[in-house]
Amino acid sequence: MTLATLTKQIKSLPANQRATLLDEIWLSLTEDQIATVSPTLLDELDRRWADYKAHPETSLNWEQAKVELDKRAKRATAKATTRPARSRIK
Repeated sequence: MTLATLTKQIKSLPANQRATLLDEIWLSLTEDQIATVSPTLLDELDRRWADYKAHPETSLNWEQAKVELDKRAKRATAKATTRPARSRIK
């Protein structure tokens, strides 16, 4: 399986499943693997941390983030299930 195929399959998952997968992948990394994160990603993490420190009121804690992700996943699921089916007749 190619990375492109895997990425396409991941993107087809509901948001809550993608979030769970992301968490599982992150937890599967060892400290040595985390230490090899690219300088670009480290810069981005540093930028986000600085933004959080400067404006903590604009951030969500983990419980708030989970609630928001759950709401978004439910909206996306509802939207996907209420779309009319495409006609196969052309």
